[in-house]
Amino acid sequence: MVTKTFQKMYELIPAKESSQFKIIHRKISEEEVKFQKLKNIWDEKQYMEVYGLTPGTYVVLGNKKNGETIMSDTWMEQYTNHEIIEKANGNVLIAGLGIGLIILPIQAKECVKSIVIIEKYQEIIDLVLPHLPLNNKVKVICADIDTYEPKNNIKFDTIYFDIWNNITADNYPQMKDLHKKFRKFLNNKVNPNCFIESWRRSDCRRLDKENRKYDYNDVAKQFKITDEKIRRAILKNDLKLQRNKLILESEKYKEVQRNE
Repeated sequence: MVTKTFQKMYELIPAKESSQFKIIHRKISEEEVKFQKLKNIWDEKQYMEVYGLTPGTYVVLGNKKNGETIMSDTWMEQYTNHEIIEKANGNVLIAGLGIGLIILPIQAKECVKSIVIIEKYQEIIDLVLPHLPLNNKVKVICADIDTYEPKNNIKFDTIYFDIWNNITADNYPQMKDLHKKFRKFLNNKVNPNCFIESWRRSDCRRLDKENRKYDYNDVAKQFKITDEKIRRAILKNDLKLQRNKLILESEKYKEVQRNE
């Protein structure tokens, strides 16, 4: 049912590349689908990444410099973006063009009046935009969402951030900052169906919480130092140990600093 919402992007976007980015058509066979599912069968979280994967041709947008996949139209991308498509209404702000996967079904909704897309890289815009059958609701702006400021006190009914290439706890602080910054641009005083969200925010929040479970006792046992010594070292910012960065970045210990 999720797949029926989306177009086959390989029929729209040709394989092409620029100096920093590239688009390829990736063919996945039935044997490869079976292998991916079998490989992850004992890991529930990983299995859900490939649960609905089917054989076919997929579009993959990648970064040539670091080898990361920026976006594709695999089942995982479709499934994890279905909520924004269902809830998008009114004037929509989206951070991240990607391959335009979610733009096409959103622009087709009668309840959507306009779509403003903020894309950081002009090269991605040039690779993707000419091949998308967009209507007059859509406007694409080349800008960094972290520094972008909507003009003329414009309000949006839907705001969605989709600028991350992977799912890690490191994404969560930026998500919180973006939500805090853009919440004032929500039209929530007029529209009860306003919606603001980030791609897979709940997963990043879960990973962030797991990171913050790092216990004083584990550190103390490994380095043979007391909880009090760890606390003092953190407060003085002078714990010269291999796991120093992890400890100092932990929200738990930042809270200790704030309360001192």
